[in-house]
Amino acid sequence: MKIAGGESTGNVHGSGKGGRNQEFALAASLGIDPGAHLSRNDAYPFFEALGDLVVTGATGTNVADLAIGLATTVTR
Repeated sequence: MKIAGGESTGNVHGSGKGGRNQEFALAASLGIDPGAHLSRNDAYPFFEALGDLVVTGATGTNVADLAIGLATTVTR
């Protein structure tokens, strides 16, 4: 299990739409090739097309993000 906190950073290479947390989730997706979207910094339409886009609206705050990634391993 990985837990990350604080303000994440990234290098902007494209003119796509989507924030740093969407990009974090896109980079961690399993079974999906996110390469084209990541190269454009374009996570928003990726998750929108999957029906997995979460839009919370403006909060007017700038507080630390919390990202938790869980992965399981199946052994037989």
